Amino acid sequence: MKLARFLWHGQATWGIVVGDALHALEGELWGDMRPSRELCSFEEAHLLAPLEPHNKVIGLGLTFRDMYAEYEKTEGRQKRDGPAIFMKQPTTNIGHMEPIVYPRICTRVIHEAEVGIVMGRKAKLVPAETALQYVAGYTCVNDATGTEFKTVERPIISTRFKLLDTFCPLGPVVETDLDPQDLTIVCRVNGREVTRGNTRDICWTMGEMVAWVTTIMTLLPGDIICTGSPNTGPLEIGDIVEVEVSGIGILRNPVVADPGPQ
Repeated sequence: MKLARFLWHGQATWGIVVGDALHALEGELWGDMRPSRELCSFEEAHLLAPLEPHNKVIGLGLTFRDMYAEYEKTEGRQKRDGPAIFMKQPTTNIGHMEPIVYPRICTRVIHEAEVGIVMGRKAKLVPAETALQYVAGYTCVNDATGTEFKTVERPIISTRFKLLDTFCPLGPVVETDLDPQDLTIVCRVNGREVTRGNTRDICWTMGEMVAWVTTIMTLLPGDIICTGSPNTGPLEIGDIVEVEVSGIGILRNPVVADPGPQ
């Protein structure tokens, strides 16, 4: 089942994709859900990020084996019990076709194509063996990152490179029926493939990552865990960036210049 959050008569609502149409969601979100009446065409819908304003988005880093091995080699770090972890603050979250704004303070921005785990139940200190029972589905994520800035913070202990507005596109849908351990991730910039990977190459299983996060914080229904990217690359103003995950769909966003004060 594919779920989408979209604007309907000016209100954010959830629907179920049936063929080429969006149908109203009947039942409880992340619970017993079923489609009812047809509302509109999926292609014509104004899609929103597939989470509620109260939900949080957690980012995990250095999860793919090749990237982690390179990091260990260059940084001389010892193996850890889990991935790097950070938060994506609410104004980073945007939906399909909404613009990624290239901040004036940045001199380099990169794409990070990822799979997002969407929680369906409250989870705290859950074991890895049963962690996926708390998961509702999966979505596409672009964990955009500002890697170079015009100013340098002192001391250089900061997560501002992950916190920039519009730097977490999510969507276009949440797929509830998927094997997360064998998903192909592709990133394209202006139609050209720049990244390809598979969740088989992540250091931890999806269940292990969910369980690890629940040792740190309580996860609520609708919260999203971004599971890391197989590779990265630059984005420029005017680019169109796509994240495609097998079985989910294509998340597409234009990159635009910062319009200034609003």
